[in-house]
Amino acid sequence: VVQRPEPMAVGAWAQERQSADGRPQLGAHFLLSHLEGSADNRSVCTIGITGTDIYPPRKFDYVTGMTDSAHRVGLFSFARYYEKRRKTLKDGYTKQADAELKRVLSMCFVKVLCRESMKLAGMRECHLLCCLMNPFPGGAPEAVADLPLELCCVCLRKLQFATQVDLLDRFARLPSLLTAWYP
Repeated sequence: VVQRPEPMAVGAWAQERQSADGRPQLGAHFLLSHLEGSADNRSVCTIGITGTDIYPPRKFDYVTGMTDSAHRVGLFSFARYYEKRRKTLKDGYTKQADAELKRVLSMCFVKVLCRESMKLAGMRECHLLCCLMNPFPGGAPEAVADLPLELCCVCLRKLQFATQVDLLDRFARLPSLLTAWYP
């Protein structure tokens, strides 16, 4: 994982507009093509994350993400996740409720990013076993939280084949990484 040292500067080229419910939005397809131009060809995939609402070229008022699998580039927005909880938090703010919202939003977004980066790397949805790569349950964007964070044995083997990583070494390093993120 390589993180950009500075955020991507967004200009008039992003075609900002107002959504039907009054939110400022940026054109997902414009951001995606700009991200595509700055992607490193040696990387497996390039992913952009934004807190701003995004809209597609046609048909829908908003999207939570957009990908270009041919160029292995994806853009994802967390602006529409847990809207009801965010509104409730604004009315009665507590540090505990804020921390809980950050926790569930982080876990949800980790699942989305893992799932979508694997799709950009060529993996398909899994219909065999209970897995992170199962078809999206539908509904609100945060419904992805219902999927497990684990991969089934078939998808794990596909990932291991694609990355050529020793699974025993990976599992040995995983607890230290996860405890740093989720104490």
